[in-house]
Amino acid sequence: MELVRRAHQILQEQHAMLDCPWLESYDWANFSHSIRHVLEGGSVLLCVDTERLWFKHYVFAHLNAQKLRPLVPIVDGLSGFASLLQDTQEFSLIRHLLDLTYQNYIFWYVGKEGVLSELISSKDHFLWLLDGPGALLSSLDPMCDLKLLQFYKVFENILFESLLGKLALK
Repeated sequence: MELVRRAHQILQEQHAMLDCPWLESYDWANFSHSIRHVLEGGSVLLCVDTERLWFKHYVFAHLNAQKLRPLVPIVDGLSGFASLLQDTQEFSLIRHLLDLTYQNYIFWYVGKEGVLSELISSKDHFLWLLDGPGALLSSLDPMCDLKLLQFYKVFENILFESLLGKLALK
């Protein structure tokens, strides 16, 4: 598949020395769907578990920081909802508010299964789950954070190559 081949090329260009068998087992159809969603004018709400707050800060500090690239509608869609997220009965209220705010959105969740992944699983989603069945990575892996950053770089490169017409997604 073209997407997997390009992901490996990106990692090689970055001189990534990590073993990447986890990359082979990833759901590339979901990955491709998420990028097509942005290409078609949709927005992405990035959500992370508590342990991955650093990842969210990294994405927001780097994604739209380069002036020569198009801006990408990836936002922190759940900021300000911390008190509502404690009660699963409030999920319908949160979903309703998000539907009013963002007309065409999907979630991008990075982290372990929990309250946020419950909310997100009810809608089209882009999941980078840790430690569960079908998980992308294990949070116990000492290289987990580095692998998340590498995978983000793959996502970022493929997203911008697609936006600029350099890579066609099938």
